[in-house]
Parts: sequence; C-alpha cells; structure tokens
Amino acid sequence: MASQNSNLSHRRTTMVGDSEQQTTSFNAHSAAFHTENDNSIPSFDEEIFDACRNGDLALAKANPHARNLDGKTPVDLAEGSARLALVGEYRKDELLEAARSGNEEKLINLLTPQNVNCHAGDGRKSTPLHLAAGYNRTKIVKILLKNGADVIAKDKGGLIPLHNACSYGHLDVCELLISAGYGSAQVHAADLWQYTPLHEAASKSRAEVCFLLLAYGANPTQPNCHGKSALDLVPNNDLRQRLLFEYRGTFIL
Repeated sequence: MASQNSNLSHRRTTMVGDSEQQTTSFNAHSAAFHTENDNSIPSFDEEIFDACRNGDLALAKANPHARNLDGKTPVDLAEGSARLALVGEYRKDELLEAARSGNEEKLINLLTPQNVNCHAGDGRKSTPLHLAAGYNRTKIVKILLKNGADVIAKDKGGLIPLHNACSYGHLDVCELLISAGYGSAQVHAADLWQYTPLHEAASKSRAEVCFLLLAYGANPTQPNCHGKSALDLVPNNDLRQRLLFEYRGTFIL
C-alpha cells in the first residue's frame, strides 16, 4: 500500500495537453426536440435529423434522450462537435482548465446548454468541481453547483470534491459543497483507502474544517484502511483534544 502522501498526490491536477478546437456556435439554429401529442416517447423532426448528420452544434440544446422513428437518439446520430456536446466532451480540457484557474467568464462560455460537460473528467476522473474545490475557486464552485455539478462524483481514487477542499482547508468551499445537497453522504464519503474528508482535514491540522465536519456528523473514530482514525492522524495533541472535546464533550487526558 502506498504511503498516505502518495495516496493523496492526485489532489491537484494541472491541465496539460492540447485543447479541442471547436468553433461552431451554439446558436446555429433554433431547432429543438419535441414530444408528439399522441406518443409519450420524445421524437424529433427532419431538421434535427439533418443537423445530427451534419454535426450541428445546435444539437447541444436538444434532448439527448429523444428518439426518431427508427429509435435513434441524437447521440446515436450526432457527428463532430455536436456529438462532443451531447456526451459531455465539448472542449473538455479548456473547461477543466478554466475551473482549475478560476476563469469564470471562460467557464460560463464553455458550459453547454444541457450542462453535460459540467461532469467532464480528466485522466484522473477529476471533474471541474474537483479542481475548483481543490484550488479554492469559490466563485467557480458556485457556478458549477448552479449548473448541476455532481457533489458526490468520484475521481480515480474514489475522492469526491469535498475531500479536495478539506485536504487544503478551504472552509468556504466546504460549506458550499455540504450545503448543496447530499450533506451526510459527502461528510461520510470514503475513498479507495477509506479516507474520509475528516481524515484529510485532521491529518493536515485544518481545525476549522474539522469542526465543520463534526457539526455535520463526521465520526473522528472511523478507521481508514490502515486502521487509523482521523484522531490518530492529527499531528498535535492539542488539536486532538479539541476534536475529542467537540465530539464527546469531554477531554481525554
């Protein structure tokens, strides 16, 4: 088993590599999918069918689950940049870099109307929200949450965005994430090594974050894969005693 530091080494990912070059406008035309009055299955018209074959990026505004008479969805038929938009790959590298660097304007411009690429992941499966949380990009986090970012999405190591924010002591981001929903699931989430967000915060003496997590029900005695609790990982006894006092209401001498 790798060391704790190596386990956590993928927290921050600097985006490298070539960005996808897509220049087609989302406003190419106003075609949209519709539901027939006499049929509960969404269908689409010939204009949309042609757009699918031509790779028209306006399909990003369409319902990716609608079907034509042959049972095909827009994803089945789409080409080029339209397909990238529908499956969440549209200018993904640029979007991830915008989240990492805190470029709000670029991020907003890159998010597709269906917000599918809001969940895009890099090679480590880190989403824009993972990166924004780790780099303390509070405004980016707010934008992503407003656009439906998944707060319990896991990267390759099983970490959710809250793990990243707690590891670096980003209190405001932690509060935003927990209040966005699935609060208990986030607080108790464990990665592949059974590290919880509290393990992350405690091991790095992020006192304020530790107290926030305890307020939301985090258990400082829960063991990781090495049998170590968050209390075991606290570097100094003073903070350990404070956490115990907060958790149990008494000092353990």
